[in-house]
Amino acid sequence: MRRIGKTTIIKATFNNVKQMYDASCFVEISQNSSNNYSISCNILKQFK
Repeated sequence: MRRIGKTTIIKATFNNVKQMYDASCFVEISQNSSNNYSISCNILKQFK
């Protein structure tokens, strides 16, 4: 699914719910890659 505003929708949703948590971050991975899951896991590990 391309060019239908998925990132815009998820950013708006994130901004609406982030105040419900003590900490939050939005990580946008702009490259199409098969290792996006690994990248996300590595970021989460750094935050522990």
